[in-house]
Amino acid sequence: MTPPPPPPLIIGVSAGDGARAALALGTLASRAAGGTAIVTHVVPETWDHPSPARVDAEYAAFLREKAQIALDRARTMAPAATGLRFAARAAASPQAGLAALARAEHAWAIVIGPAAGAPDGHVAEGPVASALIDSAPCPVFLAPAGYGAGYMAPATAPTTAPIPRVTCCISGSARSAATARAAARLAARLGAPMRLLTLVADNRQTTGPIGSSLGSSGLGGSGPGPSLVGYDAENMVTRQFRAQAEAAHAAIRAAWPADCGVAAPDSLIAEGTDWAASLARPDWLAGELLVVGPCRSGPVTRFFFGSDVGTIVRAAPLPCVVLPHDPA
Repeated sequence: MTPPPPPPLIIGVSAGDGARAALALGTLASRAAGGTAIVTHVVPETWDHPSPARVDAEYAAFLREKAQIALDRARTMAPAATGLRFAARAAASPQAGLAALARAEHAWAIVIGPAAGAPDGHVAEGPVASALIDSAPCPVFLAPAGYGAGYMAPATAPTTAPIPRVTCCISGSARSAATARAAARLAARLGAPMRLLTLVADNRQTTGPIGSSLGSSGLGGSGPGPSLVGYDAENMVTRQFRAQAEAAHAAIRAAWPADCGVAAPDSLIAEGTDWAASLARPDWLAGELLVVGPCRSGPVTRFFFGSDVGTIVRAAPLPCVVLPHDPA
């Protein structure tokens, strides 16, 4: 019996400049995984019943033409690669169309480009990304602006591997082990080693590792300078956060399963005055991915880019992957 084909990767392309970045990152990830990719452009769905109104037919034809133009443009921008399929899809919204296609195809991930106006090397929030992160059944890859146009991340070491490393950003909370396991499955699919990373912003009113804060502890003040309890207390809490993160890293590494397809990860705690400064501490390889868990389940996920996780993604100088809710 012929085994079933591997699940594909979905690459969502828009009619704007972000399509190039999505194609560059998507084809890179697809090559690393050794599978196929579906390049799709989502247009608004129209009524599927016969209509006497000529304007309805003309609008539907206009949408089909628009999708074809976007896909033809994507074909010209796609790096030389095999295993790419191109297909238009109609849906109520781009995020709904991408999520539905991922479910129908049992896709292992979705890749999208940056929102318009994003600075080179960074991801900018947009309604499609925020809504897709909340509804996608699989990891969502976020390509930075300029990716594939001479930009391949602030590399401190060259590499020839498509995806040379997957860095998983964790907070040291109870959910960190599940996030690390989900990142390990992604790293194994991509044939990449893994690293655990916790960011500590030590001079921020919501100081602490990703997902933790002085503000939520009732210690934060407002405006510049120390919190209401002073620098000594802030430093003490930062040290406690760091110790918590180090213990979480050690526990995850000690319990690392030998059969997960990835060697036990390296460990790094990066500290800076804010998220951007913390993210400047690690060495980043060309093509590396930063994996983060989702925000808490519930309505707050609709404001992903206003959360600490979203702020870190926005400040990250490399492509990011947001895991779906409740990774096993």
